[in-house]
Amino acid sequence: MGGQENERGVRVSQEIRIPVLGAMVAAFGFLAGCGPTTIAAMGARPAKYEGKSVEITARVIDTRDVPLTNNDYYKITDNSGEIWVLTTRGLPLRGLEYRIKGEYRKPGGPVAEAFLGTYILRENKREEVVE
Repeated sequence: MGGQENERGVRVSQEIRIPVLGAMVAAFGFLAGCGPTTIAAMGARPAKYEGKSVEITARVIDTRDVPLTNNDYYKITDNSGEIWVLTTRGLPLRGLEYRIKGEYRKPGGPVAEAFLGTYILRENKREEVVE
């Protein structure tokens, strides 16, 4: 059987290297799919994302302060679409770009849906993107 010796003098065959390389490629593909998604992708396949945690990098284009509650909303765009984000951490600044992690979900009733759309993000984490 062919192969090469590693630094310890142990013979490593080609039969072992190929499956290991395949596993590494598969792991990279899986991790690449776990990164940020787009608003358009979520809108196109809502059942895939509903109730799941997602990460989006987007710019804030509108904000809404809800008086007498801890809840505020801000609208973001990633140039593929727009979506409202529910936050209890205070409103971000309009025009700035943020990396937002949150749960993709329905807004909670037909009245909210009429104003916010069919789905929103419930923010879990937000950090400004500094270039």
